[in-house]
Amino acid sequence: MSAPRAISRLVVFLVVGIIIGVLIGYFAGYSMAPSAPPTTIIRTVEKTVTQTIGTTVTVTTGPQAVKEIKLALFVVDFGHPYFKGMAAGAQRAVEYFQKIGLPVTMDVFDAKNDPATQVSQIETAIGKGYTVLLVNPITYEAAEPALRKAKDAKIPVFTLDRDVADKTLRIAFVGTDNVAAAEVEARYFLKTLESRGYSKPWKIVILNGLPGASSAEERKKGFHNVLDPLVQKGEVQIVYEDYADFRSDTAYSKMQSLLARTRDIHGVIAANDEMILGAIKALRDAGLKPCEQVVTFGFDAISAAVEATKEGTLCGTIGQAAFLQGYWGVLAAVYHVLYGWNPPTDWIKTPVVPVMKENIDWFGYVISTPISLPVIPIEPYTAY
Repeated sequence: MSAPRAISRLVVFLVVGIIIGVLIGYFAGYSMAPSAPPTTIIRTVEKTVTQTIGTTVTVTTGPQAVKEIKLALFVVDFGHPYFKGMAAGAQRAVEYFQKIGLPVTMDVFDAKNDPATQVSQIETAIGKGYTVLLVNPITYEAAEPALRKAKDAKIPVFTLDRDVADKTLRIAFVGTDNVAAAEVEARYFLKTLESRGYSKPWKIVILNGLPGASSAEERKKGFHNVLDPLVQKGEVQIVYEDYADFRSDTAYSKMQSLLARTRDIHGVIAANDEMILGAIKALRDAGLKPCEQVVTFGFDAISAAVEATKEGTLCGTIGQAAFLQGYWGVLAAVYHVLYGWNPPTDWIKTPVVPVMKENIDWFGYVISTPISLPVIPIEPYTAY
């Protein structure tokens, strides 16, 4: 296939991909009951895309001469399954471009959750002349000095999953609306507490993520948006809240110490699955039955959490689209290089889905395919 034809297909593909991303984030993430079948989402989005596909997209230039597009992807911690999913999505997009004849390559850099390492990796990549940087920053501000150097070197940056404080340092952020998603988690958490028939005030534990990480602070805000009004009414009592750094072992240690003081707990809500899985282990070690005696909710829908939901020790989790964050990040980066295109918004929202036993068999369909719905053929994109 010729490069111009590939680029033409890419234009339509990327526009529809972004439309679908926004719509799926709305329909699948924030207002959809988890038991709704996927066909409902397909029909809704298919109709909307049909109405919207004629929208004109303005780009700043025509297609550029296609030279090698070298992408650098910087992830927080490749040892965490969530970030492996992000890298897999990015690689899938790279492979798509390679199949249609565009010279796109990508290298992945693992910071191992060390901000200093990530800064050094970004600075090294700037010196090596990468075309675009895809940055999954560890905290709001730690990577900013390196990103300023990238901006000075005129190397475009897209942030994935977590954002930076200074929005002028990147073209766009590709990720979850963490505040809204955490609000969804908190509402399902409360609904499950209510179904248990516990007397009020419900005594709960909140485990937040890594201090200073955008996802941690935003999810904390989402939790409190929903919980604080009930705390003020005396219907909910927060018996313990702390940061557990998104780590299972840290959450286990903190929960173990808490349970040594009191077992009078109705529920635990956590800002990611690693932490809730650590809390579940602590509950079990204390002789309590997670989900049955103590309501448990997490965030991310990693494989271990999905299994825990199936077996009934985790009441629910929030399925994020790590795969799509990587996938759409690469699409946006390549389109920016080819056309000088900037997204119509500086935040490309990726979908989320509440995951419980009722929808455990199909939730992954929404968040882990290259295009979340089969409105467009997935690969190759022969319709265009």
